[in-house]
Amino acid sequence: MAIRQLKLVFLLPLFLVSFAAGGAAVAPAPANQTAGITLADLDKDRVEARLGRKLKFREKVGLWILKKRVKRQERRARRAQRGAGPVDGLALASFICGILGFLIGWPAIAALVLGIVSLSGFNRNPGFRTGKGFAIAGIVLGGVVILAVLTVVAIFASGGFL
Repeated sequence: MAIRQLKLVFLLPLFLVSFAAGGAAVAPAPANQTAGITLADLDKDRVEARLGRKLKFREKVGLWILKKRVKRQERRARRAQRGAGPVDGLALASFICGILGFLIGWPAIAALVLGIVSLSGFNRNPGFRTGKGFAIAGIVLGGVVILAVLTVVAIFASGGFL
């Protein structure tokens, strides 16, 4: 039984990739054909009520993919309406410090601090600037470097390499 579950865990991503490539009975509509569809139209219960039957697994996956496409298009439309603002300087500085942290070490602390400050600014006023990804990447890079340094210091302090 465990081998079947392992096969399912490893084969399911392959199935989903082949499904997304168009190998399904209910393939999601191309991106340009989803313009008039809203998320309310793609509710599973509403679709099942319209069809008069339960959705099959492949249809549920297709519906899920279609929902993701519609959400992405709605985000892009909102971003286009408000206009792309300038990239937040703190977020960009956080990302650069995170990269430099891998080379030098100490800028990782600045990456973590700048990223957190920038991310809190995005949470307070999300429409003002762009670059939230830079802030998140700076936090992650800074955190990884700090965690690695603390691990090495702990190993040497415990006498692991002496």
